[in-house]
Amino acid sequence: MSDDSRLNRLQDCVEAVHDASMRIFSEANRDANSDYRQRLASVGEAWRDFVAGSREARHADFADATASLLARIGDDLFYGRGAADEAIAAYDLALAIAPRHEESLKGIIAAYLQGSDRRPERALPYAERLAAIDPRRERDVVYISSLIQR
Repeated sequence: MSDDSRLNRLQDCVEAVHDASMRIFSEANRDANSDYRQRLASVGEAWRDFVAGSREARHADFADATASLLARIGDDLFYGRGAADEAIAAYDLALAIAPRHEESLKGIIAAYLQGSDRRPERALPYAERLAAIDPRRERDVVYISSLIQR
């Protein structure tokens, strides 16, 4: 399989995740969420296939682009639908692909802190990662640590 066909498969999988995430907006049922999760898993598989079969020089550019698309899907789900767990799954996959992707780090922190099931202890490691990338975000670590201590 060529690099281009691997990229096409990855793109198709990301588009399918987007389509499945949009169904979550219109259908409040388990089937929509299940389909979304399955399609999200297919993005991970397509990414691993791309990395295994393509030149390493291409990985960074496509990692950032793929993570950005997944973060956008996560933002739509979290801020548009209040679907924190589904958003977290998108951010988590984005971070598996691009561990230093700042928008995904910000999104997962927000989902853990502002979702219906607030989990500051889960947000803290992501805040620490973000602060390591951008030291101006150290105050976020302090704030989240104070939430945990309450």
